[in-house]
Amino acid sequence: MADKNNTDLSLKCSPGRWIYHSSMSYVYFLVQLVCMAGIIFAGDFVPDGLVGFALITAAAALMVWALLYMRLGNLHVLPELKHKSVFVTSGPYRVIRHPMYAASMLAMIGFLIDQPSLLRGALLVILVIDLYLKMLYEERQLIQRFSSYRDYMKNTKRFIPFVF
Repeated sequence: MADKNNTDLSLKCSPGRWIYHSSMSYVYFLVQLVCMAGIIFAGDFVPDGLVGFALITAAAALMVWALLYMRLGNLHVLPELKHKSVFVTSGPYRVIRHPMYAASMLAMIGFLIDQPSLLRGALLVILVIDLYLKMLYEERQLIQRFSSYRDYMKNTKRFIPFVF
């Protein structure tokens, strides 16, 4: 299902508020990037253990699945909706609202399990907090843009199917 209500949120904000929100988008993205790079490069890049490898592989599969359904026109590294974004509720989006964020966390958990360290653990905690805040920021926009998003929220979980 796709909802194509294309109102431009930037027209609803004062210039100061728009600058603040745009800045936060970059902060969320940079924190995510630094944490993920730190987790990956704080140990071996290729996992040795079966569990870590399986989690990273599952995360990659979820990410590819989500990308296939997301549509390239929606893809954006920042948590900002593009003007012509469409609301997708098929594929992995049927059961979780943020499969890309879930896949990112799952992969980083795989790296942590493969070679646990205090640094990787701390970076994972920061990453989870960052992705949660990024998700809240993005969902506020989705609620404003798409009239059916609140109903979608009632029927799907954020990151873990049927749980959270």
